[in-house]
Amino acid sequence: MVTGSSPSFPPCRPCGFGPLAIWLLILLELLGCKRKQTATGEITLELPPRAEAPAPLAMGPEAGLRVGLPQGCFLYGRPLGAPVGEDALFFAPDEPRDELALVQPSTTRVGVVSLTGGVSRALGSLLPGHPAFFAAAGAGWLQLWVPPERPGEGWLLRDDGSGERVLQGEGLEITDLRCRSGYCAVLSTRAMRVAAAGATVLLGTGAVQGEGWKRADYLPEGAEPERPFVVASVSKGKVVATTVSAAGVRFFEAQGEKVTPGVLLPAPYGALDAILLRRPVAAVHGAQLVGDCARPRPLLSLRREGLPAVEIPVDAPPLALFMRPISRGALAVWLMPTHCGDRQRRVVYAALLDEDGGLESGPMAVTEATGVALATQGSRFDLWLRRQGRVVWLKGRCQGKG
Repeated sequence: MVTGSSPSFPPCRPCGFGPLAIWLLILLELLGCKRKQTATGEITLELPPRAEAPAPLAMGPEAGLRVGLPQGCFLYGRPLGAPVGEDALFFAPDEPRDELALVQPSTTRVGVVSLTGGVSRALGSLLPGHPAFFAAAGAGWLQLWVPPERPGEGWLLRDDGSGERVLQGEGLEITDLRCRSGYCAVLSTRAMRVAAAGATVLLGTGAVQGEGWKRADYLPEGAEPERPFVVASVSKGKVVATTVSAAGVRFFEAQGEKVTPGVLLPAPYGALDAILLRRPVAAVHGAQLVGDCARPRPLLSLRREGLPAVEIPVDAPPLALFMRPISRGALAVWLMPTHCGDRQRRVVYAALLDEDGGLESGPMAVTEATGVALATQGSRFDLWLRRQGRVVWLKGRCQGKG
């Protein structure tokens, strides 16, 4: 997903602009959720009217664009681009599939667009001031949101027009939605009648209404308040998710209803993303944030279970960072200003990580952009950039040494 989040925000997933959540401001009149009463007297929620689908994208060669990639990564084919508008937000699938979820606030269009000339289709609606997540599941797409008229309820919309409530709890906050290898994971605050500490994880395919999500609840053991952060990995029958607190990033595993707490990786200055490779890895700020800079100097730190941290000097604190698995490692990309105090000029950087979260090559400046999204599968990656009101699509491969 493409996100413009600040360092204090977790990245909106799928790939985004994020991790990590996106706070999208769209006209409330388009979204009005309504209640209706059934013959049995039960009060239910009508789904809001669907937004109009975006116009198909006419992708063409992006002339004159020069990009850099870390050693071991290369592009195949030419960069492609199309106009989407200065205010457009796009949300990538976790795995490449030649499609994007596109939000165009100025035209109030929300939907899925094909990058290879296919037909666009409406996906759902957006809620002003509420987090929204998009993900590709099976042959379709999902949108996860909390209706403003029904705070505490998490609703799932599909691009086939169906929708259902999947979570309910006082003060419910959804922090991540990830779909990979045919399975989807939802991470939220603990979904209870009365607000409680911890996190709730749902696991399912997401593709069929009423399939029945498997739920697990994580209850913190320490004194530090923990908030749900991001999903670190999802597979058949198992989710590894994270929470964040003043003590750091806590990994935990959910299989069925069983939850097993894992390692705590220190993140005293704030966390950006987390991933499970051969061991847990967290990307965190390595220096204290002061305004738009850091003291004594900006630093990106990769914290790894059982191994020393990898410290990467940077020109400014990253605004958003995403790590996605590839063959024998991970690809990390981040968006940051060219220097402290100037958020107008931003550059996307990329680095190749080994299976232990160590720095194998890079970081390398990719190009200037105002947004970034990433999808990976095997050695393949799709990288999307927002540049000057256009979406730019880079297709390539990375082969880590492990």
